[in-house]
Amino acid sequence: MPLYKQMLIESYDPHWEKHPTRVFDAESCDCCGADIWQSAMICYTCSSEADSTQGSGQLPLIICGSCYVDGRSCKCGEMQPAHARPFDELLGVANKAIVLLRSHQVDGGKSTAGELSEK
Repeated sequence: MPLYKQMLIESYDPHWEKHPTRVFDAESCDCCGADIWQSAMICYTCSSEADSTQGSGQLPLIICGSCYVDGRSCKCGEMQPAHARPFDELLGVANKAIVLLRSHQVDGGKSTAGELSEK
């Protein structure tokens, strides 16, 4: 659970409810190649194909948060944030896992993991 908790902390956006959700199924950053797990910046105008023309129906340009913070962007400058799933759904999955782990403890009642909250 510590790794999942760290992933949640790093991908948290206080404005997550305002951003659209989009399936990031086996997609990666077009700059560094990192897997996109929860959040990314997307441009539907610019394509990830180097030789394609803008708006040609190609795959959108997808940039991870780290590359975007480093200054990488699209040609048109119209990138928008998107999330793979609502953040409260991620918290729900984490809390269900914690409850399940606690219900199967054999270590004399010691805490398996701290419950997560959206803070």
